[in-house]
Amino acid sequence: TENDVRWLPIHLWDECPSEAPSEEELQSNPCWGGVDLSSTVDLTAFALYWPDLKYSKVICWMPEARLREKRNQMIYGTWVSQGWICKTAGEAVDYNWVRSAIVEASETYNIQDIGYDPWNASHIAQLLQEEDGLPMVQFRQGMASMNEPSKALERMIVEKSFNHGGNPALRWMISNVCAVTDPSGNIRPDKS
Repeated sequence: TENDVRWLPIHLWDECPSEAPSEEELQSNPCWGGVDLSSTVDLTAFALYWPDLKYSKVICWMPEARLREKRNQMIYGTWVSQGWICKTAGEAVDYNWVRSAIVEASETYNIQDIGYDPWNASHIAQLLQEEDGLPMVQFRQGMASMNEPSKALERMIVEKSFNHGGNPALRWMISNVCAVTDPSGNIRPDKS
């Protein structure tokens, strides 16, 4: 369900650009990545962001077993069939598939570095860095690290300059985000 108090008004999201840049533009401009691994059965995501284009491309994965659950068939099944979410075999997301996709993206795009939360991604980050030679950077999900990028995203959405590529899964996710603000005015998404 959508939150009663959203961080970002969904109508502003809907008014942002939604047409993906050409593959040539994406390949010729630098981008930065971020990976958020699921603990077991929720969505895993790998996002790329091109600052010069203000465009973000997000790849999500979910375990095939979750698609068999009736409550997930309608929404996730549609997004899988449309290519917005990739399914992996089994009961949990197969991190080998995720790793392969990240390596493939690094061979296609000019990725400067890839942020990851060390809480659940240290092993895959180590493999990506040591075996695949990718520039992995720890990014903790606290107020100090999340404030500046959260405000930058908020500003781009309010200005209607953020290009989300029309990704319906990403739209659903953003419609469920609440944010917390500390006494100094810093903000970050809030999972609680």
